[in-house]
Amino acid sequence: MKSKHLIPIFLLTALSPLPANAQWANQGSGISNPNFRVSGFTIANPDVVWGIATDAVASPEPDYLVKTNDGGATWAALPINVPPALHAIQVFVLDEMTGWLATSDELNPISGKVYKTTNGGLSWIPVEIPNATQAAQVEYIPGTEGAYLVHNGAITETNTNATMMVTHDDGKTWETFESNLNLDCVEFLSPKSGFGAGNIIGPDSWGMEIVH
Repeated sequence: MKSKHLIPIFLLTALSPLPANAQWANQGSGISNPNFRVSGFTIANPDVVWGIATDAVASPEPDYLVKTNDGGATWAALPINVPPALHAIQVFVLDEMTGWLATSDELNPISGKVYKTTNGGLSWIPVEIPNATQAAQVEYIPGTEGAYLVHNGAITETNTNATMMVTHDDGKTWETFESNLNLDCVEFLSPKSGFGAGNIIGPDSWGMEIVH
């Protein structure tokens, strides 16, 4: 069961250069159901921000894409129209119309699919990625037509490495390489510089690591 909580979105507004004077303003979310929570924000520019709203209790309700095109002044919520067994785990927005979605299969958690939208989330098209069994995150590479997909099989004491897949042609073809790290997420600053984070799993070691 998914953990429960809030749907309001908050926007940090700096009232002066001093961090102590920063304030948060409630922005709403476009969803009235109190069982939904919003997470996984991704920012294309100061105006365009997307996130995922998920039902916090067992329910047939779909996941929602929550988005703003005016810097948080207004928010819209759209059902994420993918097969009902798939749960949205991460969204990446490129611009007002284009984004990528990573999903996990609720009935088979070590599997999932990647989708892409080119109409602002009204519909999602499956992206064919060979041998990608579980999609953990899609991260676009700034200034390129390339993206990285992080995915894992079942994470165990003997299988803790993430497989990375990269495209240089906007998802038409993909290359696979082993990261030799258990990465759950990556963030790229440039085509050659980025950060990754993941869990350390072993008989005597549990925790989190960050790599650059």
